[in-house]
Amino acid sequence: MSRKLWKLLAGLIVVVVIAVVVLYLTIDSIAKAGIQAGGRYALGVDTRVDSVALSLLAGKLTVSDIVIDNPKGYTAPYLLNANSFEVDVKTRTLFSHAVEVPLVEIDGLNLNIERKEGKNNVSEIADHIKSLGSGAKKQGGRALKIDRILLTNLTAVVTGVPGGPRTVKVPRLELKDVTGDSANGILVSELMARLFPVIMAGVLDKGKGLIPGDLANQMTTDVGAATKSLGEGASKLVGQAGEVGGSFQKMGQSAKDAATGIGKSFGDLFGKKKEEPK
Repeated sequence: MSRKLWKLLAGLIVVVVIAVVVLYLTIDSIAKAGIQAGGRYALGVDTRVDSVALSLLAGKLTVSDIVIDNPKGYTAPYLLNANSFEVDVKTRTLFSHAVEVPLVEIDGLNLNIERKEGKNNVSEIADHIKSLGSGAKKQGGRALKIDRILLTNLTAVVTGVPGGPRTVKVPRLELKDVTGDSANGILVSELMARLFPVIMAGVLDKGKGLIPGDLANQMTTDVGAATKSLGEGASKLVGQAGEVGGSFQKMGQSAKDAATGIGKSFGDLFGKKKEEPK
């Protein structure tokens, strides 16, 4: 091999080594900024992450203390909070346009549902997602190709309802083929916009009999409309979250008005009394 070729190969090796070192030193801050910006864009409220740590050898990204704020005017300290969650990544794809993620595990997610003066914080987030629609796909950043998401030990506390706070427990939600509808993956903002209806579908499914019917109907109407606005991929994903999620999916596939249809579909699920036949 000629000396010139050797120098070229050596130069390429140096460039690769530098790139790996730079990636290792900056990936944490890049991922942190991406999650915060994606959450703020998709949900319309500030999203904060304490720290992000990548282990290249283990192929794991650990996100610590993520807090998604409540909309203005509500008193709960946050809308959503998770102490930490882990993301399995294929490290060879960190240089690619789309990062491949075999599994995201989120354990111990906490949600505050708050009703105040005839409104609720969930519907306000859903309205923001609906206002974006397919625009949730346009926010910048790296794309993700995700196989599975496992949500365990989700706790929702419902306040502003008669009889005091109600607590809803969702032991497990498993989502498969999360980004299967997109060969190029999806952006963090679109992922967060999709996950919010999934979480709410799971809570509403387990909250039948606990969440007052009028509040449940209001949230399902608005979250269902948001799901429909995000397109078929979001509808298929939320369909994996139980009976309520399946109803969201049907509404997302329907050409009829989502608000009218969902309100009618969920009347029975949440205890709305049927009219007696005349």
